[in-house]
Amino acid sequence: MIWFSEFIKECRSIYQKENGLGDIINEFTNYEIGNLGENYIKRKLSRLKYLTYLSPLSHTPADVWGLKLRSYFYHLSLFQVKTSLNNSPRKLNVSDMKKFNEFARFVRDHFYISELVPKECKDKSLVVSYGYIGVVIKVTNDKKSCKVFDSSFGGHFIKNIPKEKVQNVRKLVINLHEQEM
Repeated sequence: MIWFSEFIKECRSIYQKENGLGDIINEFTNYEIGNLGENYIKRKLSRLKYLTYLSPLSHTPADVWGLKLRSYFYHLSLFQVKTSLNNSPRKLNVSDMKKFNEFARFVRDHFYISELVPKECKDKSLVVSYGYIGVVIKVTNDKKSCKVFDSSFGGHFIKNIPKEKVQNVRKLVINLHEQEM
């Protein structure tokens, strides 16, 4: 029944065009647009040697998760990705950031009590950082290209990092969220 999903897309596209509701944007659902942006950020994070995962159906404030062992600590990075076609994506509001902050704190605390996390990981220090990334998708001649439009560092939670190293860790984490992505 592959034809059926294509038939639905065709009906939607023709109907929206005839009713003045746009053109190329209608070739993608919001879910597909979001997936393109999230997968783009996942690939970028993977290139930086992070173990990466997408949150299933994004039922948490974090769409993309990354984990990387640094010299003496694990960095667990969480990203909320907002994606749009051809214009600026929506930013997170104050309420969204508050929920994200609470979620990042929960992740840090749960890391040390979860039976799924190996003991050798729990023996290391941990930094959980979180932030927003806006991705724009450009579509030309049936080609899609993604680009980071905007990003912001939300914050971080530290566990067992020596005081003298906190400032360096903070710079590294902010750099990931604001420049490397």
